[in-house]
Amino acid sequence: MSKSVKIIVIFTAALLIMLAAVQVYGDEVTKKFEAKKRVTVNTVSGDCIVEKSETNEITATFIQHTRPDGAMKPKFTESSSVLELEEIIRGSSSGDSRWIVRVPEGTKIEFTTASGSFSVEDMTGDFKVNTASGNIDITNCSGVFDINTASGDIDASGITIEDDAVFGTASGTVRVDLAETPEYDIRVGSASGKAILMYNGHEIKGNFEFSYRPGKGHIECPYDFDDEEEYYNGDQVYIRKSFVRGSDVPFVHIGTASGRAVLKK
Repeated sequence: MSKSVKIIVIFTAALLIMLAAVQVYGDEVTKKFEAKKRVTVNTVSGDCIVEKSETNEITATFIQHTRPDGAMKPKFTESSSVLELEEIIRGSSSGDSRWIVRVPEGTKIEFTTASGSFSVEDMTGDFKVNTASGNIDITNCSGVFDINTASGDIDASGITIEDDAVFGTASGTVRVDLAETPEYDIRVGSASGKAILMYNGHEIKGNFEFSYRPGKGHIECPYDFDDEEEYYNGDQVYIRKSFVRGSDVPFVHIGTASGRAVLKK
């Protein structure tokens, strides 16, 4: 056997071994379900990507790359109105996983995770998201929003509020970029990071309230305030500043403790 042929044989064998390892290391499971009122996704570290379904059914795909093989499996629990999705971890493992969930518009989505991230775009729905350290990205969506994270960032752009909304983080940055003037109450807050609400040239109207710790937090607002008062939150002193513009509804709160509370035209 010539030297060149030996090299080709060795290279081919090595490639086959690598491909076999990849096939063992990765796993993908897809299932389809009838439309539900609510879909819940629970993970430890897995991400969740929500997409709009072009049919009146739900497609749930679980993708994982973990070691050892079989350490993580998906669990699907279905009832007449709810689909529950979760990752089951057996023993210690390493790697990553994610859910890709395609749902009809208007479906209520609930996502809970420790360190996973969440993303959705071009959807109308009811979104309830809670993460410990995962980031949250919401793009060009309308509906109901209850969005919270401990140390992750929230980036919500092109948002249309169709009911009272909350966007909150403890130590991250929350940025809410509105697609139109909201008619419902909205709260945007970050304890030690930035809380930013942007109107993008749309009419600014409502009862606006800012809160922060004196000497710790800061406010950025393009309008003068009508009222200012000091109050206690537990044993901490806070300053509350407010103004009304055009109408006394909706109520808009932008708050921080030691970060920045920002309103932009």
